[in-house]
Amino acid sequence: MKVLSPTDEEELVRVFRSSYGRKIAVYGTGAHSKLKEAEVAITTRAMKSFEVRGDEVEAEAGVLVPDIREVAAQEDLLFPSVYDGSLGDCWPLTNPVRSPPSTVGLLSP
Repeated sequence: MKVLSPTDEEELVRVFRSSYGRKIAVYGTGAHSKLKEAEVAITTRAMKSFEVRGDEVEAEAGVLVPDIREVAAQEDLLFPSVYDGSLGDCWPLTNPVRSPPSTVGLLSP
């Protein structure tokens, strides 16, 4: 099975569209990211772009939370989670019904 690694959200959408009707598996960076049976495997590991603007961070699914936390701390802000995986893996733990946002609020200490 070939593993595809889109580098941004636009490329991820293209991969999904071109894989319509096939069994797709999406993997992040955590320990639970073991390859399973699928026709198309996609990893978000190459989706690492993020930017802190004021008290918000705009980030893609594969960005590691510790990387966001480090940049936020340099601006005296806190990322509101102690999770150390990727943003895409973190979001379902606290928001199981909603899809991941591209913008997350940061907190002032």
